[in-house]
Amino acid sequence: MISVSAFVQAINGTAVGLNPAHELVGVASVQNPKPHHVIPYFSDRYQSQLSALPQTAVILSTYSIDRPHIFVHNGQSASAQATQLFQWLMPDMPTIVDATAAIHPSAHIGKGSVIQANAIIEPGAVIAERCVIGRGTRIAANVSIRQSVRMGDNCVIRSGAVIGSDGFGYTTQADGSHWFTPHQGGVWIGDSVHVGALTTIDRGVLSDTVVGAGTKIDAHCHIAHNAVIGNDCLMAGGVQFAGSVTIGDRCVFAGQVAVKDHVTIGSDSVILSRAGVTKSFPSGGVTLFGFPAQLHRDEMRFQAKVKRMVNK
Repeated sequence: MISVSAFVQAINGTAVGLNPAHELVGVASVQNPKPHHVIPYFSDRYQSQLSALPQTAVILSTYSIDRPHIFVHNGQSASAQATQLFQWLMPDMPTIVDATAAIHPSAHIGKGSVIQANAIIEPGAVIAERCVIGRGTRIAANVSIRQSVRMGDNCVIRSGAVIGSDGFGYTTQADGSHWFTPHQGGVWIGDSVHVGALTTIDRGVLSDTVVGAGTKIDAHCHIAHNAVIGNDCLMAGGVQFAGSVTIGDRCVFAGQVAVKDHVTIGSDSVILSRAGVTKSFPSGGVTLFGFPAQLHRDEMRFQAKVKRMVNK
C-alpha cells in the first residue's frame, strides 16, 4: 500500500480534497472500478460513471471534477507511472501443482502459479508467475503464457501461441517520443477455449482481456489488450482485433477479418472474410461484409450498382 501523499509526490500531481494518509493499493479502470485504487479519468465520455465509483477510490484526472481527486497535466504519463509504481507492491504467492498434472521436464512453471488436476504441459512451454491452468487443460509445445493469465478447464493452447504479453500501449509525447504504458491486467480465458498455433492474446492495461467459454480461435490470430470476447465465438485464421473491442456471444469471424479499436459487435453476428469493421454494431444478429464493413445486403446492392455503372 502507498499513501496519497507519497503517490502524489511520485507522479508529480496535485491532491484536491483528499486525505494525505488515505492508502491506495493499485490502479483500476473506470469500467471496472475497485475500492482503494487509483482510477484514471481522462475523457468526458465516462462522466456518467463517476457517481458509481467507490468512495475510497481516488480519481486521477486531467479535469477539475466535482469530487476529491488527483490532478495531473499529462494523464497518460501519470497513468503509466502509477501502474509501474504499484507493480512492485504485489505479494508473493505459493506455487501449487496438482499431483495428477503431467508437466514435461523442459517446461517452466513460474512462482505463484497453480496447475490443476490432469493438466498437460508439453515440452518447452513457459508458464510465468501468478497463472492458473485449469483442470484437463493442454498447453502444447513452446507456448508462452505470461503473468496473471487465468485459464479455465479443458482448454487447448496449440504450439507457439503467446498469451498475456504486453500490448501495443504507446502514447506519443510532445517531443515526438513514444511512452510505453505498463500493463498490469491479465488474461481471463473461460472453459473449453481453443487457441490456435502462433496466435497472440495481449493482457489488459488496467483490467483483464477476456475470452469467453467455448470460443475457438484459429492459428495466426491476434487479440489486443482489453478486448472482451463473448462465449462460443468462432474465429478463422488471420483474424485481428484491435484494443478494447467488445464482442458478444456466438459471433463468427471468417478469415482475415480486422476489427478497429473500441468497436462493439453484438451477439449472433457473422463477419465475412476480409471485412474491415470500423464502427460498432451493438444490436447484434448482423452479417457484415466489405471494407469498411457494412450490412451484407447493403454492400451487395452497392457493388451491383458499381458494376452496372462500369458496364455502361
